[in-house]
Amino acid sequence: MAPDLRRARGPRPRGKLAAELGDGGLGARLAGLITAAELAALRERVADLLRTGRHPEPSGEWPAIPWPPI
Repeated sequence: MAPDLRRARGPRPRGKLAAELGDGGLGARLAGLITAAELAALRERVADLLRTGRHPEPSGEWPAIPWPPI
């Protein structure tokens, strides 16, 4: 997204999701549904996305399709 479009949308609460996955309620709720390793991987992906501002490029190890496929 172009920088001017980011400004037009206003400030984003960049750390809110990360906080919720950490000590917030979302992390606790997810802990009952997914494994500790999956929750740790989700926290890492969110941190990477917030740090870089971009979704990762497909690795080539599997097809680049949305999941679940529609």
